[in-house]
Amino acid sequence: MGNTMKLWISWAAAFALCTICGLIPTGESSVLGLFVMLLGMAFFIPPALLIRYVVSKKRTTPLVYVRNISLLSLGLTLIMIILNLATYNASEPVQLIARWLLALVYAPMGCLPDQIWFLSLFGWACVLMASLQYLQKQGPRSRRHRKHHTSSDSKK
Repeated sequence: MGNTMKLWISWAAAFALCTICGLIPTGESSVLGLFVMLLGMAFFIPPALLIRYVVSKKRTTPLVYVRNISLLSLGLTLIMIILNLATYNASEPVQLIARWLLALVYAPMGCLPDQIWFLSLFGWACVLMASLQYLQKQGPRSRRHRKHHTSSDSKK
């Protein structure tokens, strides 16, 4: 198993843990609360390492995936926050369903205490901007390289 796959798996595991832990009520002063908060902060280590690794190998496809995941997470979080606000006066089962859907898309925000939940948005924004920056730097050269290979392959 390559380094890239290990980083993808660790990021997926961190996402799953953050989603599960975000649904568990914890006291901020408890040991579990501290663990959950640190997990929410450490969530962004695998994508940062993934970006660093694929940039050093000059690969763009994983960067596209990281960009798309970041955009999807930020967009769905916005939609689900609006949905949760819209269900404020709804019945309790509807609110519960909306809360569970929000928990799926806003990991690791749910792991962070109320006072610092915005750090997760900042982390997603950093991952998104880093992937966009490196895609912009590598993109045209890689596209030309791919066109060159596909056009020479089709002539054979």
